[in-house]
Amino acid sequence: MVKTKIVDIKTGIIKASLKKPFITALRRAIEVEDVIVKIITDEGLEGFGEAAPTPAITGETHGSIIEAIEKFIKPAIIGMNIEDFEEIIKKINNSILNNTSAKAACDIALYDILSKYYEVPLYQFLGGAKKSISTDITISLNDIEKMVLDSIEAVNQDFNTLKIKVGGDYKKDIQRVKAIRDAVGEKINLRVDANQGWKTKEAIFAANEIAKYNIELLEQPVKAYDLEGLKEVTKKLINSGNGRRKHFFSLRCR
Repeated sequence: MVKTKIVDIKTGIIKASLKKPFITALRRAIEVEDVIVKIITDEGLEGFGEAAPTPAITGETHGSIIEAIEKFIKPAIIGMNIEDFEEIIKKINNSILNNTSAKAACDIALYDILSKYYEVPLYQFLGGAKKSISTDITISLNDIEKMVLDSIEAVNQDFNTLKIKVGGDYKKDIQRVKAIRDAVGEKINLRVDANQGWKTKEAIFAANEIAKYNIELLEQPVKAYDLEGLKEVTKKLINSGNGRRKHFFSLRCR
């Protein structure tokens, strides 16, 4: 059996302006400038992956992602058979400590190339039963009035799930969520992302208050490394006794 081997990995940068500024508790962006990775096999198959540098979250930059791929990941997996997927992933993970965005970009490219190798759409290769999925739209952190207008605009564009960016002034954040719920009604799903912007006690208070407005989930209420704080937030939510919280989760994402 002829093995299909990885013969090259190339990196580049793609840049695009945003229609609206993307604002969170951690950063403000008016454009995206991401690292693109292309994995190439000896049969000419190409798989593409992407990494978004976010120094405030992962500590990675364009330069560090490219160097991690070019100097560490690439030498580790060149010549490997793409069917040995698990071994390739192990090699990627062991090639360098941390650098999760660089590794994720290569992981994405591998899935892309495997679906092409087996000649099936990626969603089918991953076991998906649908050709399309629903997604949310982010409502950037702004003044309450601006966030309400952005939310109404999104609903008018047929989005039924809004991801509301908050973090910083937890009392004002509660007002933000309430105002948006009042504006869009009960049929729209609301998700809240604090982007590590609250302290533990603030998060507990804010989470219990915004839960009144039928929130689907709360993401990253405290610092990513504050596992004890996240545990305390989760515990206080579970023990709150409010029946509407049965579908309300506290998540930590990096």
